[in-house]
Amino acid sequence: MSELGGRWERWAVFVVAAQMLCYAGEKVYMAAVGQVGLPGMVAADSVQAQYSQTWLLQLGNAGLGVVAAGIVLATLWRWGPVARWVLLGALVLTLGVMAAGVVVLSVRGVWTGWVQLPLVVLVWPWLVWRFVRRYWRPVLPGAAWVALVCALAYGGMKVAWAFGSEVLMAETPLTGTDRELLLGDGPVAFWVHVLTAVIAAAGALVILGLATSWRDRLPAWLLLGPAWVGIVFLLVRGVTGVSGALVTLFGAAPAEARWYAGWDLGLWAPLWLVLGVALLRLVLRGGVRRVVAA
Repeated sequence: MSELGGRWERWAVFVVAAQMLCYAGEKVYMAAVGQVGLPGMVAADSVQAQYSQTWLLQLGNAGLGVVAAGIVLATLWRWGPVARWVLLGALVLTLGVMAAGVVVLSVRGVWTGWVQLPLVVLVWPWLVWRFVRRYWRPVLPGAAWVALVCALAYGGMKVAWAFGSEVLMAETPLTGTDRELLLGDGPVAFWVHVLTAVIAAAGALVILGLATSWRDRLPAWLLLGPAWVGIVFLLVRGVTGVSGALVTLFGAAPAEARWYAGWDLGLWAPLWLVLGVALLRLVLRGGVRRVVAA
């Protein structure tokens, strides 16, 4: 059964699927030569030495590329009994991972990143938007959009950190051993980034559930339980962040502490507060607009 049937939609699907298959082909080639990296951009010897079976690693990456291509193609032809909300979640997650990888390559000046950047910035988000508009109407309420933007932006940043980006990392209000452990180059920091990115993606699905007719179809605890936990955490983090930053800025604190407090007051605490208030607004809505699947 055709899911997205417009000419431009089909064009976008095939272009993105081709991008994923090219990625898979690159990884198959690197598996054949037994190297880590991309064609023309082989990793340093110190990185190569960390992997004993590079061919297996690269074949695994190639498999992920094929799966990503299948996820995109499934927006045209459904995967049998797979629910649309599962497909949407996989599509958004794949977009986030690929976007982080392409952005990191672009920041490092790798030409393959610059070539793929327009696809990730323009074509993929448009494809996700068309999929959402095709099967979930009407447009989500404003609080849902605010919460989604905050959650996906934070999750995308965490994915970028896991891939080696340092965007806004220096401005994160962590110091001492906590900073080294959670923002360093070690395995603990990597898995923390991955875990928080997964939590952000799950939060985005909860937001969609609260704003659409999923709320009427799913058990209440499945949506309201995580939502209330998130609301309490976000509001407490936001309020304590604002109060702590104000005390630091107007007190006799060293310059480094004032630097972190300024960023916490100007960026991080407002992010948590806005996300928490938007999520609370969704939970307390008097009624849920019924969303009719086409």
